[in-house]
Amino acid sequence: MDLATLLRWLGWGLLLALGVWLLFLLLPARLIRKVKPFPMPAGLARLLDNPLRRLVTPPERTVERMGLRPGMRTLEVGPGPGFWTLAAAGRVGPQGRVCAVEISPRLAGLVAQKARRRGFPWVHVVAADAQALPLAEGTFDHAFFIAVLGEVPDPVQALREVRRVLRPGGRVTIIEYLPDPDYSFPSTMLRRAEQAGLHLRQRRNSFLGYTLELET
Repeated sequence: MDLATLLRWLGWGLLLALGVWLLFLLLPARLIRKVKPFPMPAGLARLLDNPLRRLVTPPERTVERMGLRPGMRTLEVGPGPGFWTLAAAGRVGPQGRVCAVEISPRLAGLVAQKARRRGFPWVHVVAADAQALPLAEGTFDHAFFIAVLGEVPDPVQALREVRRVLRPGGRVTIIEYLPDPDYSFPSTMLRRAEQAGLHLRQRRNSFLGYTLELET
């Protein structure tokens, strides 16, 4: 088999895999969650921390683009298995703080365990609902949601809560990926942000999705 034939078969294979993913995973998941939003099951969320995902969306590069700096206090809402959490902790360093709020106690425990193993005592994990954060006003410099707001029953309320716990002039990063069953279009997300009293600073697009940089 020559190279051209091999590439052609590979292309058809990728298209078939994409079609199966759309038909049997993405569309049913979107339909179900449109009726009743719910958090991703803990067992499935654990699978998201894998080498392939790290290759496609390197967490260190992602948190760097957020503008995290040493000493910053950042809030992560919906960390799941902690794919981004430890990268953020490495970025802000021991003079900073990372607070990860996860609704699943099982996943919250997993993230806390990973932080202890890495020797990151400045990572604090809280098992709580994003719609009612058990945190004081004006605590953080920055907050971020990565492929999570679609799982929250009232995303505007979650954004309002984040705005409440940010200091004046604090920033919010929202990242959405197209492969996510709960993907929200940029126009939808911007409308939610405006309703929560947040203002757009910058929008970045990529072949996988988009990033919104907002401020209070």
